[in-house]
Formats: sequence, C-alpha cells, structure tokens
Amino acid sequence: MLADIDVSYYQEKQKSDSIRPKIFEYIDHPTDGKDIENMDHEETPLLLAAARGILEVVERIVEAHPEAVDYVTTQDRNILHVIIAHRQLKIFEWFKTRELLVHRLAKRIDVLGYTILHHVGITQFLHESTHGPAIQLQHELEWFDRIRKVLPVLYTMHYSNNKWRPRELFNKTHKDLLDKGKEWVKKTSESCSAVAVLMASVTFAAAFTVPGGLNSKTGSPVLLSNPTYMLFTGLDITSLISSLSSLILFLLILTSPFEMDTFRQQLPVQLSFGFNLLFLSVASTMIAFTMAVVLTMKATNMVWVEWLLYMVTLVPIIIFMVMKLPLLLELERNVQNSLQFLWKLLPRGFLAIFFEIPSKFLSNKST
Repeated sequence: MLADIDVSYYQEKQKSDSIRPKIFEYIDHPTDGKDIENMDHEETPLLLAAARGILEVVERIVEAHPEAVDYVTTQDRNILHVIIAHRQLKIFEWFKTRELLVHRLAKRIDVLGYTILHHVGITQFLHESTHGPAIQLQHELEWFDRIRKVLPVLYTMHYSNNKWRPRELFNKTHKDLLDKGKEWVKKTSESCSAVAVLMASVTFAAAFTVPGGLNSKTGSPVLLSNPTYMLFTGLDITSLISSLSSLILFLLILTSPFEMDTFRQQLPVQLSFGFNLLFLSVASTMIAFTMAVVLTMKATNMVWVEWLLYMVTLVPIIIFMVMKLPLLLELERNVQNSLQFLWKLLPRGFLAIFFEIPSKFLSNKST
C-alpha cells in the first residue's frame, strides 16, 4: 500500500519535477492580480490525496505515519491549508474529530501571512455549481463560517503581508461570484414573479366562473352540495393564497440590497419558500382545473375521461419536479435550517403552554 511505504516526510525537501502536479498554484496576491512565483517543494502522497479528496488514502497514511501531518511545504503550508483551499469537506470533517491536532495545525501561518481562514478566499479550485452562483456563494460563506469556528479568535483578525484580513480577502476574491449571484437571483425572481401574477389572475377569475352555474332563485352555486365542488373551491383558494404569497417573497428578494451576508441565509430561504409556494400554486391550479372539468363531464358518465384528466394533470407537475428537483432539494435544506432556528428561538414557556393545553384537554375528555 502507498500508505505503508510513504517515507516522504523524512526526506529532505527537494525541487519538484516539472511533470509533477502542483497543488498550490493559485494567486497569492489578489491586490495586483499577478501570480507569485511558487517555490518548489516536495509534495507528499498525503498532500496529493488530501487535495483530491481521497479520504481512504489519507486515513491509511495518517494511521501508518501520524507524523506526516506535520509536513510543511517551503511556503509554510500544512495539510490543513491544502484541504481548505481545495474545499475537501469530508477530509476536513475527519480531521475535526481530532480536536488537538486541528487546533495545532490551524495556527500555522504561511510565508504570505495567510492563516487557514485566508485560504478560504482562494477561488482557483472552485467549479461552477449546477444549482447556480447564488447557491455556490452560500456554500462558500458556509465554508468560511465552518473554518472560522475551528480557528482561535485572534487569528480571524490576522493581517496578511498585504494587509488583508481573512474576510476582506474573501470579499475581494468572491466579488465576481457575488455579481453573478445577484444577476441570477434577480432573473429568477423576475421570472417567478411573472408566473405568480399569472397564477393569481387565473385563480381569481376562476372563483367567479362557477362550474355548473348559479341557481337563478337563490344565487348560490348549483353544485354547492357536491364534494367535488367543495374540493375545487378549496384548491382555488389555496392556489390564490400561495401565488400571492410567493409574489410577495419574490418582490422582497428584488428589493433586497444583495449584500454578501444576505446570500448566507436570507436570500436562499426566501427563494426556497417562494419556489415551494409557487409550486403549490401551480399544482393546486392544475388539480382545480381537473375538478372543474370533472364536474362538467359528470352528466356524460364517462369514467375513462375522468381518469384521463387525472393523469394529464400530473404531466406539468412531474415535468416541473424533474427539471427543478436538484435545486428544490438544495433549497429545502435552507427551509429545514430556518425552521430549526425558529424552533430554538421560541421560548420554552410558550412551548410548554402550547403542548400542555392539548394534554389537559385529552385528560379532561377521558375523565
């Protein structure tokens, strides 16, 4: 095994061959936009495995040679710098289980005065996300917060040789991603707002177009006692409320200042709730349309028509789910985090009262 024969830690640092991969080839001076000439160093298998996210190799090497984690490149960077620059979450979480080791490695400052938190600002190893630049920026902000928690507070305010604090460097190197995120969120919100307005208009008009007509004497719907009509009415109201609610959320997004910190939680949560409400509106409208047609076709006694309508109704819903399922799943994570956060904010006294009332009611009812 590679881990069993890795003795590179004991070898003297030599100049690396030109054919060997460089894992530290990134811009070190964001102020002038020029690449600093990388000092040659002997890259170990441990660093290469960490850079590529091969957790199994990292585990074997560390188990066989624990001292290998102390290897420092000629630029005074250790394995933690590599993991953070390459965004290797699994390996970072594996190291976090060894608190003393992480605490020791996290204090290393390289020749440019960069802490491990400065290395979060390195964007050369970023790949475009399939979920959009706004979600990618959120992941970057989460990565920054995750690294900041393992670093002593004093190091989070450390100035590099170029007088950059970690957050200042992060904001500068992620400015392009922020601009792309703004444009993506604005276009998405504008498109969804147009759809929400359309859905609200359709459902509002449907409320005054009663299936089966009105009773000429009483003015009430003829099919008022029909359960299908009641379902149609409920779905129409649900669609109208959800479409207007999603419209309000998308308008809030469009009037947002679009600052860096808003992409951490605020904008993704608003987008998530807006998408969910809009999807609910579309689904409710389609089902309400089916109910209206079923009420109209009741007199024909053609059961196969009803089943055909039910199946056709699912087509746009399925298409929407398939096309936007990855994004919806990613945004659902924000909804869950927000609900958990709100749950923690609720006072325990309120929760005790809220849960005590049903229990008292049930106990009194049983007696």
